[in-house]
Parts: sequence; C-alpha cells; structure tokens
Amino acid sequence: MRSKCFFILLLPFILTLTSCYGGENTIEEIAPSILYYYEKGENEKYKVTTMVPPVRKEKRVVLTTEETLLKDIKTKLNAQYFREIKDGQLRIVIINENLAKEQGIKDIVTGLYMDTAISDRIYLGIVNGDLKRLLNSNNSADYLIYRQFKHNQTKGELQVVDLHMYLKAANSRFGDPYVPLFSMVENELHYTGIGLMKDYKMIHELTIEESRMFDLLKSQVKYHDVLSLETLQVNLGLVNSDIDIKMNAEEKRIKISMRLNGIINEYQGDKDLTNPIEQKELRNNIKNEIQDKMAKLLETFQSKKVDPLYLGLFSKKFFSQDYKDDEWREEWPKYDINMDLDLKIKDYGTYQSKGEV
Repeated sequence: MRSKCFFILLLPFILTLTSCYGGENTIEEIAPSILYYYEKGENEKYKVTTMVPPVRKEKRVVLTTEETLLKDIKTKLNAQYFREIKDGQLRIVIINENLAKEQGIKDIVTGLYMDTAISDRIYLGIVNGDLKRLLNSNNSADYLIYRQFKHNQTKGELQVVDLHMYLKAANSRFGDPYVPLFSMVENELHYTGIGLMKDYKMIHELTIEESRMFDLLKSQVKYHDVLSLETLQVNLGLVNSDIDIKMNAEEKRIKISMRLNGIINEYQGDKDLTNPIEQKELRNNIKNEIQDKMAKLLETFQSKKVDPLYLGLFSKKFFSQDYKDDEWREEWPKYDINMDLDLKIKDYGTYQSKGEV
C-alpha cells in the first residue's frame, strides 16, 4: 500500500520532468500576432505587415511580405522568422486607404471570416499614410492601437467597428458599413473620422464633427459623453438622446424627431450665460447648428446611395411588401427628410443658472 502511495506522489514530478526534457515547449516556439496591416503590393498582390511579440528579453520584430492569396501570407511570414506566426490572437486589422478605395477590402474581410482560427470580433480600421512608420518606431504600437479600440468600444469619440458588424451591414439590404478612419502624422496615428463603404470600397470620408452627428443619429446610442460644436465654441456634456423615426414609403417621406438633454461643459463664446435671454439665444443657436449639420449629413448619405443608419428597416411592415435586393438604395435618395429637434439644456455652467430656459 505504501509503495502505491509513493508512486502516486511521484507521478506529477515524473510528468513535469517528461514535459520539460522529453517534449517540446510549444510556448517558446510560437509568435501570436495581434495586428495585421494590409496595403497594396505589386501586380495586384497584398502586402501585409505584422509585429511579432517577444517571448523572452527580445525586441518586437516587424515582418512584411507580399502574396496574392491571403492564406499564403502566413506561410511566407513564417519563412522570415524562427518562430511560427499564429493569428489566433489577432485582434485588429488596419487597411491602407489606397487599397480600401481602389481594390476594396472584400477579399480581406471574407478571408478573415472564413479562417476558423480568427475571431469575427476583430477590430477594423483604415489609415491614410504608412502605418509601418509607427510599427517600426514603437515596440508597443500594436498593443496600444488595440487598447485604443477596446477603450472606445463602449464609449468614446472613436467609432469602433468589428468584423461581425461590418459583414452584417455589407450583406444587408437596408444598411451599409463604415470603418473608423485614421491618418499618419509623422510617426503618430490620429483618428480623423469615418470612411463610408459601398460594395466593400471606401467612397467618402466623414470628418470628426460629422461622425459626432452620425453618432447622435444612430437610434441605438442613447448617451454621449461630450458633443463639441467648434463654430459656436461650445461643448455639451452628459448628452442623452432619444429618436423617433417614422416613414411613409408610399409618399417617400421620413420624419426624424430627436430629443436631446445635456449641460454646457465649456463655453468660450461672447454670450453672457448668466443672462436668461442670452442663454435662450445660445440654446437656439446650438439647436439650429445640430439640425443643419444632421440635414447635410443625411443629404450626403442620399447622394452617395448609402444608408449606414439602417433607415430602410423602417420601411418594413407586417403584411406588406418591403424593398427587395438593392431597391432600397435606389429609392432612398428620393425620400424627403424632415428633422425635428427638441433641445433642453439643464445647466449652463454658471452659478446663477436656474436650469432650463
């Protein structure tokens, strides 16, 4: 009995020795990448760059290769490095703007989706400029970019889109995808707005201010930390929004009613906000500014024949025929849109303020 107990106690130790000396330590033989950067290569090939993380006291290594088939890219990357490149931990894909505009990204996103080792929740982005400058100058660039996306996923100025969201919109009859847009300024990556996509190609850029209006119009977003209006030199904070959308498909009319509540976070204009009359003037100016910007944004969507707000879904009714195939995108520019904004400012940031005027 004692001999059996003794063997049982020694068994974990024997297994440990076997795993250390008799087998392969696979952890040290792999390099899990978290970021891929795609750009145009020669002869319609894709050029892909990634950073491989250190296992011990090593520097991160930046690898670049070109290939026609995306599946062959990992093979060529492995030929450049002494560890096996693994993309099971891939978290973010950045695509060069020239590639997104000219060739489009259909092969990239469908290839990523078909790879069972890759999550469909990886983040997507488009960059104007060469991201390799940042990857070569900062050993933590890939992780810092990932953390930026992760932080902004729940709230923030950056419009976060993952692979699942993109493909859902791209394959919808009533919606179109969009992707956050960045620009390289020397060796720094700056968020610049949104790239509107159509048929997997980027067709238009929205500025940061336009993307704020877009965020307000998204009916599923109810809370906004900050809303900046540079022309009025004012920041609204703690903004709550509620949207009601009604569509008359027969008469081709859409009415968007929006209620906004917020406070004045910062104001650098020339109005005296201790004066109730000037408070009211500022509120009306803010209301008109937001309405005008939203109207122009909706006109842009119609002129480009894209619907990133999924307004086409409001044409669907029980026991009625809705739009088929691409019919909605053809009919959408013909709709008249009426915007009605109700703005309430609860605090003007002054001690004398009594609340809403």
